[in-house]
Amino acid sequence: MFGSTALEVAAGIIFVYLLLSLVCTVSNEWIASILNQRGRNLLEGTKNLLNDPTFTGLAQQVYSHGLIDGIMQGAADPNKRNRLPSYISSTNFALALIDVLTSRGALKSWKDLLQAKRKDVDTAEEKSQAEPGNIQLAQAAAQARAAHDEAMQRASDAETKHRLAQQAAAEVNGLKDLENIARASKALEEALAAGRELAAKYPDPLLHVENAVASLPAGHTRESLLVLVGKTKRDVMLASENVMSVEHQIGTLQQNIQAWFESAMDRVTGWYKRWQQVVSLLIACVLVAVANADTIMLAKRLIRDNALRASIVAVVDREAQNKPTDPTADEAMRRTLLSEAEKLSLPLGWVTPQRTAGPDPETQDQLPENAAGWVMKILGLSLSALAVSLGAPFWFDVVSKIANIRAAGIPPQREQSRAGT
Repeated sequence: MFGSTALEVAAGIIFVYLLLSLVCTVSNEWIASILNQRGRNLLEGTKNLLNDPTFTGLAQQVYSHGLIDGIMQGAADPNKRNRLPSYISSTNFALALIDVLTSRGALKSWKDLLQAKRKDVDTAEEKSQAEPGNIQLAQAAAQARAAHDEAMQRASDAETKHRLAQQAAAEVNGLKDLENIARASKALEEALAAGRELAAKYPDPLLHVENAVASLPAGHTRESLLVLVGKTKRDVMLASENVMSVEHQIGTLQQNIQAWFESAMDRVTGWYKRWQQVVSLLIACVLVAVANADTIMLAKRLIRDNALRASIVAVVDREAQNKPTDPTADEAMRRTLLSEAEKLSLPLGWVTPQRTAGPDPETQDQLPENAAGWVMKILGLSLSALAVSLGAPFWFDVVSKIANIRAAGIPPQREQSRAGT
């Protein structure tokens, strides 16, 4: 026994809270799973982070990237709607974003390079025209022109593929539009492949990323990424003693983007927790109302029923020793706890007026008889609803603390010292 009636009554009430909060927490997780609330919040957070509210720009391309699209449930079946991922690692996000930006920016870098080399081609042609009889100059000018035209054609093809990818993304109308989603993913894959080919011929990934960021619409995403690119340059210069290796550039940029993403996801987690709190409170109100789990009524019943109080305390003590790591996922523990609760005949549920008229004093206070009684009933139910909405993990911790209070005593060393005195 706890040795204190007040503590035993508190333990009994907390046990009821634990039972109902367990149902509340499991129901909350079930609703979140059905609605895919975590995936929806993650999508909204990514759209906000990448400044793509219509999901037709950068966020859509990142989600369509193989590193992200491949972890979606149903990704292997093109005729099935993919389930949004509830979690994206910062590494996958950073790599996908860098790949998209590098492919985009490589096109601009390549066109800038060709523009600079156009002067060399013009100079070679002018020299050839100045000396019509010089075959070597004529051949050099022809080769330079052919190489330049081929490079321009390759850049034009890559630009066309990127434009088609943007058009395909704009045609996607919601996540259920399977045909357009598949078309957008295929168009993006072709555009990324063309951009990677150009990037491989001009290996300066940080410049490619910077060019792509500069072409983004004005907003917080563009400003944030420009800051991250600038920070990467400073970090690489300091670490490499003014030698900016390609590997170090991309690795440092990846780390900076990962930190940026993780910081943003902390806020998204806050969105989900606020949603979860609202849903938990609504579920708790329904559970408490159906079970008539009136805190005030429970306290009165436990104060006068010594046998019930002692039985609940024994169960609380036993369950505190078997505290699960995750009370919402331990199905065996839930069944055991509910089975124990059934044996206790807890004072839950509504009593009909016919039963209220009976001689059993324990049931006569179930239904209020006047306005003051109903005020107390509503107050008791409200207290229970607020308590149950805190969730099963919270009440499992409270049960453990109560068990620790019960088990607390004078340490053996102190007992021996006192006995010696």
